[in-house]
Amino acid sequence: ADNVVLDGNGKVLDGNKAWTSYGVYVNNSKNITINNLVAKEFWCGIYLWNSSNNTITNVNVLNNGWCGIYLNGNNNTIVNMNSSNNNYGIQINGGFYNTITNASISNCSSMGISIYGGSSNNIISNSSVYGGIDIDSYIDGSSNNNTIINVNCSGGISLSGSYNAVINSYIGGGI
Repeated sequence: ADNVVLDGNGKVLDGNKAWTSYGVYVNNSKNITINNLVAKEFWCGIYLWNSSNNTITNVNVLNNGWCGIYLNGNNNTIVNMNSSNNNYGIQINGGFYNTITNASISNCSSMGISIYGGSSNNIISNSSVYGGIDIDSYIDGSSNNNTIINVNCSGGISLSGSYNAVINSYIGGGI
């Protein structure tokens, strides 16, 4: 369905880390708003597939087996989110013009943020990412023109696409 608002009103969605379990699953939808909730102990806390023009605000994704938030789609916005103790904090696969602002990502066993699959023109700003950022062009196509601005990132940043920019950011572990 399109044009849906899911306001968790501070509630906790609590799973059991079962394979392919999701706290919130959005498939082939647009103009979905997800806010004010906690998604924990799932395979993926919030999963958007082939979905665009969606907004995720004021969410916590914690202790998920694979990833906190997974995006496949365009023009999605994530604002004021906390991702902790996931394998990946956020993954963007095949996404364009997505924006991540005011994110706090920590204790990820693989990577804080992973951008791959030909994902381009995404912006990460005003965020703290502990565990690194990977922009990968070797998995399913070039990921180009992504921008990292005002980000405190420990664990380093790996850039393998073209024209990706890191601006006014602290990078522990190098680029």
